[in-house]
Amino acid sequence: MQANEGAQLQTSKNFSVPVSRLYQAWTTAEDLKSWWRPMDNELVSVTNELTSGGKVEYVFETAENKPAFTINGVYKE
Repeated sequence: MQANEGAQLQTSKNFSVPVSRLYQAWTTAEDLKSWWRPMDNELVSVTNELTSGGKVEYVFETAENKPAFTINGVYKE
């Protein structure tokens, strides 16, 4: 698999919840693990250093506890 150096992702959506609750849902391991199941994979490990230059890594496994995929990167802001 080839790395996509310099790739960026931008998205937007309006939610009808307080900003603080939405932030918590996207930044705490417990909340992320409770709702984020892309393609029916389970989020098993979260690294989320919420500072400029901080590491972010999400590790997913299949229902059979086999590695599925990892999302990782570095926060710019």
